[in-house]
Amino acid sequence: MKNFYEIEKYWKDAELFMEIFYASSINHQILAEKLLYMQLRNYMICSEGGTSSFNLGTFAGLLGRTIKDKQIEAVEVSCQGQGREYCEVYVGLPSELKKKVPETEIITSEVEEYNAYDLSYKLYNRPVSSFRGTSLLDLLREDIFSYSEGTLSLLGRFRFFPLEILGLHLLERNLEGPVLKASYEVGREIGEVLPRNDVDFLFNLISALGFGVSVPVSIAGELRVRIEGYPYSKLLNFNFPYLRGFIKGLMEGSLGGEYEVKPDKYLLGNNLQLLLVIRKSG
Repeated sequence: MKNFYEIEKYWKDAELFMEIFYASSINHQILAEKLLYMQLRNYMICSEGGTSSFNLGTFAGLLGRTIKDKQIEAVEVSCQGQGREYCEVYVGLPSELKKKVPETEIITSEVEEYNAYDLSYKLYNRPVSSFRGTSLLDLLREDIFSYSEGTLSLLGRFRFFPLEILGLHLLERNLEGPVLKASYEVGREIGEVLPRNDVDFLFNLISALGFGVSVPVSIAGELRVRIEGYPYSKLLNFNFPYLRGFIKGLMEGSLGGEYEVKPDKYLLGNNLQLLLVIRKSG
């Protein structure tokens, strides 16, 4: 098999990385030059809701990049989120997948060239040198977050995992309304169970989750939040739907009342700086 050793090495490295945050265990088997079988336990997203489209796209992209073939797709045949013991996935060319799962419709997709990792991506996503805020490690030490066997959770109830910013920006560009609504609902659920109900703690959480160093200041009856180092890519939606929805939900769930969150200004300098204006409604 021409690419066996290259695929095997790459996939073992990918599994080690994914087992840090994304699953408690992952096993694979290379069945053909362009066909891979995977078995996953407690994989994020899927194990909670039984929804696998985001996961399958990730697996197809990983293998497609390894063997330099954009036609690679993925099919799930067993799902832990739907009551099975684990998730099972085949990743490969549509012609190979049809041999394994002939009864399943193989949905193909066009893969665009984004070329987002240019000089501006590297420049604007540099670490913020002046960071003095709360980190994720701080919240782990305070038992706000916990980590065990590939699962990072907030207060033992909400699972978190790292997401390269292009994934979020793609969703925001194509599904702005649903992203705004979903992030609000998640933020509100989290806000309702947080151990502290104060503005500083909420924006320490925003900083720790990687949205940038967040500094809230009350001025003339409104809250102004300066965020330094907000994640940047060429696909950035400058309406910032996820961040706006998440902050609105956090504040309403934690502090009560209703809030309006609007981006006021942004500046691309040493990094992306964003100013939000938050007003209480009614």
